[in-house]
Amino acid sequence: MHVPSRTLAVLLAVLGAFGVPAFAADKTSPAATKAQTKVSEADARKTALASVPNGSVQSSKLVTDKGRQVWSFDLKSETSTNVFVVQVDADSGRIVSKSVKSAAAAAKPKKS
Repeated sequence: MHVPSRTLAVLLAVLGAFGVPAFAADKTSPAATKAQTKVSEADARKTALASVPNGSVQSSKLVTDKGRQVWSFDLKSETSTNVFVVQVDADSGRIVSKSVKSAAAAAKPKKS
């Protein structure tokens, strides 16, 4: 099949105009991603802390889990040696998961 050079040039111009921004949109910085969330880290922190009595935040980060953005907090309680992992949906502000890690498991470095 022969494609006239003018048709090919127009096709390439259209693809270039629409294709380049699509690739550029994938390169968002962590700061830009945080700015796109509906729930701030501070609000998510309050929600997470309310779920663990006498808890304190050991670490926090914004992650993507099962296709949605969540604020993930590692919380330590004064009354327990365990570490509680609480994930708060970055769009709704609701707790989407809460799990417990033993202190020994939490102290182990992650394998890369």
